[in-house]
Amino acid sequence: MRKFKNLLNVFLIVTFVSCTSITVFAETIHYSQNPNIVQQAKTQWCWAASAEMAAKSIYPNTNRTQWDGVAQVKGSSSVNLPASSIECTTATNYICYNNANFKVEYFPWNMSSIRRDIMDYQKPLIFLAGYYDNYGNRNGGHFVVGDAVYEYSNYFRYRDPWDSTTHWVDYQAFCNGNYNSRQYEETVFAR
Repeated sequence: MRKFKNLLNVFLIVTFVSCTSITVFAETIHYSQNPNIVQQAKTQWCWAASAEMAAKSIYPNTNRTQWDGVAQVKGSSSVNLPASSIECTTATNYICYNNANFKVEYFPWNMSSIRRDIMDYQKPLIFLAGYYDNYGNRNGGHFVVGDAVYEYSNYFRYRDPWDSTTHWVDYQAFCNGNYNSRQYEETVFAR
């Protein structure tokens, strides 16, 4: 009988400790106005497709597209040219009929700023990331749209207009190029 009581006490103690010390943690994902992914129409138009994605998440009723953004910025939609962040900003504002005030900052934002815009303001961000050779020379860049973040971690989601894919990436890996060989450089944002 005494052995049974000891086993029962051990069972009750283990059960109590197990029930009170297990914490289930499910991290919340926050989205901006969740733009539909847009594939770039030409090889150099990542900036224009990103502009369309961001603009349509702010102003979904627009009938303007990346083609219109390219024509506005470059003077013709028949060209296949890359663009700067300011040109991407101009295209984004044009596509959304200036219903948002898109601006550019020529540096990478920290993760708390990215989280603030996507979570709190519910606005997508356009990121420019550069390609660098082994000597540190920049030899190209690529625009993508950030539209979701985990609330407590350093992961965020971006939409890639090159191949219409969605990626969850660690902030540090995105900044230093460890994720996809591109280093985060500049940010286009709406106010």
